[in-house]
Amino acid sequence: MGIVKPMTSTYTPNRQQRRQAARAKRRGIACNPTTGHTIDPTAGIRALNNSRVYEDGEMTTEHLYTRAAFERLCDGTGDESDFDHLGMILNIALIRAESISPQLVTTAQAAQSAMCRMKERYLKGLRFGFDATGLRDTIAAIDDFEVIFEASTPNQMKAAIKEAYARITNGEIFAT
Repeated sequence: MGIVKPMTSTYTPNRQQRRQAARAKRRGIACNPTTGHTIDPTAGIRALNNSRVYEDGEMTTEHLYTRAAFERLCDGTGDESDFDHLGMILNIALIRAESISPQLVTTAQAAQSAMCRMKERYLKGLRFGFDATGLRDTIAAIDDFEVIFEASTPNQMKAAIKEAYARITNGEIFAT
């Protein structure tokens, strides 16, 4: 047997794809001629933006919202949305901590168990509140989360959020 030459194929788009490309061309939108899909001219810039570390103060609003939810849960005025927000933040912190340090994982797991105890108390008496160890563990986990969040890229955070939802669905981590 001799060397097998690769098959050369010339792709010709079908009628619908040709029409779609012609319409896009008339509108001034760049279009991939083989697939007919529009080409996003900002895709490279978005990829670079999602791979950078957050700037100082860029996520301050998110941190303040998390701290406010924590304070409301501490003083008993929090509601289920505050509980869900803080629970998801701790889930994301756990997933990001797994790739950083076992010590951070231990802190996040302690805070998650504090949230589970709070949920049990809430279901019994319909009021949120931390116990003493839970308060200490959750404060440490929130502090760690803020540092992790500031040192992460948007892509890393998106991946952690997707992983958190997947694990919640599988019952592997704390479901709020």
